[in-house]
Amino acid sequence: MHAALPLPIHELNRDALHLLGLRGRKGSTAREAAEVTAGQLTWRGLEIFRKRMAQNRPAFAATIDVSERTLARRAEDSANVDRSIAERALRIARIVALAAFVLEDDGDGLAWLGAPQPGLAGKVPMDLVASEFGAREVEELLLRIEHGIYV
Repeated sequence: MHAALPLPIHELNRDALHLLGLRGRKGSTAREAAEVTAGQLTWRGLEIFRKRMAQNRPAFAATIDVSERTLARRAEDSANVDRSIAERALRIARIVALAAFVLEDDGDGLAWLGAPQPGLAGKVPMDLVASEFGAREVEELLLRIEHGIYV
């Protein structure tokens, strides 16, 4: 836990862009990160992100809300994904970056996201991040953990 450090939201935006294989400047706002993602995230980049998260294609397809066949067919495509897919990918990348920050390790963050959590009524965080509301619930739990209010 980083008791003495404030939560670096702008760095989380940059880290999320990095997870997606994109460049973000230090101090990126959420809006700037969304614009970069919408304008630059390719299907190939989405596949690289899936592999970084160590998720199988069916699970990732459900999380990102794209058919598994589309992901497989376009895995090497250099065309940009549409804005809605880019925004979902950024939302997930921000949660992955936050988990890594709170748990102080990329691997621990991914493991936590893939395991049932008592603070989420036994649900798996990665199953929840497919929706905006689920992602907020996961984010709130991570912030409570960061501030020592885990219940």
